[in-house]
Amino acid sequence: MENFNTVIQKYEYFFTQIISVNKTYDEEIARIKQLQDAWTQSVLKRENELAVYDKRNFSLTVNDPLKIMQDINSKNLPNLNNSQDLTKILENSNQLNQRLKRFSYRYQKEK
Repeated sequence: MENFNTVIQKYEYFFTQIISVNKTYDEEIARIKQLQDAWTQSVLKRENELAVYDKRNFSLTVNDPLKIMQDINSKNLPNLNNSQDLTKILENSNQLNQRLKRFSYRYQKEK
């Protein structure tokens, strides 16, 4: 029985040692609270920015640009004549390409 009493006393001693550590978690709790507040602020900021973005998007209209385009289309603009036909332009550019090829061929031969 004496052995049992000593074991109980040892357990009592260790238990009181654990309890008397007097450890608080105030710093950890303050840090967690600070992180939660920062997260809350970032979410609120994001929500505010999205609200401004949505408000701008909903306020956009195409009425003004459409009216300007309709005004331009209603006016009689002078006909812009193409001075050369597209086939003529292509023909001239092909001839120029052929002359450039001949020139480069002759130039390479002379080297």
